Amino acid sequence: MVLDIVKATKEEDIEAFKEILEHPYEKLAELITGIVKLEKRDIVNVVARITQSAIKGRSIEQLNREISSLIDSGKIPENYTQTKYGFKCLSDLLVYIDSDIPDEDMYQAAKDLFFLVASTSQEKHQSANYQLFKLVLTLNSLQVIVLKHIFNLRNEMPKYQEGHKGIVGYKEWLRDVSVVSGLEKGFVEIASEELEKKKIITIRTHSDNSGISPLNARLTELGIKICDALNGK
Repeated sequence: MVLDIVKATKEEDIEAFKEILEHPYEKLAELITGIVKLEKRDIVNVVARITQSAIKGRSIEQLNREISSLIDSGKIPENYTQTKYGFKCLSDLLVYIDSDIPDEDMYQAAKDLFFLVASTSQEKHQSANYQLFKLVLTLNSLQVIVLKHIFNLRNEMPKYQEGHKGIVGYKEWLRDVSVVSGLEKGFVEIASEELEKKKIITIRTHSDNSGISPLNARLTELGIKICDALNGK
C-alpha cells in the first residue's frame, strides 16, 4: 500500500490510503490532501509523516478505549486526571507516544505503569509509582523483554528463590536467561549491563565479575516493583 502511494500522482490514488487511516489529528487530513500537490521526489517523505501520524493516532485511540474500560470497571477513578501525578503521567505518556513510535513491548510497559499510577489513590504512593513510570520510559524494548524473563526465572527456578544454598555464577545466570527468553546471550548481556546501571538488577560480584547474588534472579527491590507493575500486580 505504501509503495502504491509513493507512485501516486492523482487524487483518486490517495483515496485508498485514506481508508486505512484512523487518526485523532486534524493535520493528518491536510497532509494527505497536500500529497497530490507535491513533486514526486517529495512524496516519500510526506508518506512517512502520514504513516507515523496514523500509527500514533491509533495508539492514542487504543489508549483512550482502555482507559474508558478501566474507569467503567472501577479500576481507575473517573477523576484520576485531577490528581497531581495522574495528570502528569497521562501528559508524559502522550508526549512519549507523540515524540516517537514505540514498539509494542515498550508501549505496553509504559501503559502498564501509567495504569498503576492512575489507579493509585494516595499521593505518596502515586508519587512513588510515577517515578517507576519515568524509569521504565528510559528503558528500551530489549531491556524490558530481558527484565520480564528475569522475573520469570525468579518465580520459576528454585535456585533463584529464598533458601537456596547453592552457588550460581554469572555465566550460568546468563545462560538461564538466554534459554527462557530465546535471546542470544550477547543480547542478554547488553541489556543486563544497563539494568545494572539503573539499579534494577544487582551488580556482579568477585574481582573478575564472575559471580552474582542469585536471590530473586538478581532483581533488586526496585526491579521487583517494576516487574510486579508490568504483570498487573
